[in-house]
Amino acid sequence: MAVSGAMTNTVSRCVLIILAAMLASACNFSDAQDRNLAQERECGNQAARIIKEDWEGIKDTGSWESHYNSKLNRCFISITNLPGNFQSGWVIDADTRHIFAEYNGGYPLKENEITMCVLKDKGFMCRSFEEFQELVVNEFGFDR
Repeated sequence: MAVSGAMTNTVSRCVLIILAAMLASACNFSDAQDRNLAQERECGNQAARIIKEDWEGIKDTGSWESHYNSKLNRCFISITNLPGNFQSGWVIDADTRHIFAEYNGGYPLKENEITMCVLKDKGFMCRSFEEFQELVVNEFGFDR
């Protein structure tokens, strides 16, 4: 019976260690979520300031969204503009205000019409605004 009691104590200790590790991990995950939420909130506030300062006219014909990328620890602003028969899109770094991606094309896009699509200073062929958005999602990790 002494062997069985020692084994029970060992199993109990292992279970307690595993539970403690799971609890610590859950607390760390919760802290990380709180940090990400705070950073997302600050990203939204920063984006709103930049739109107000530099892109005020976009409100009439376009829209914007802030996107915090936790892997890159960067705040991006995605802007879409649709004045008349033309569609534009930009991705801007909220810290540096550098334009990382840009799209310009007719709307609706005609069959043989060529668009301008630039991603990180490299030209890409985009047949539509939707393709541009797909490139942006893949490159910058935006949620849809």
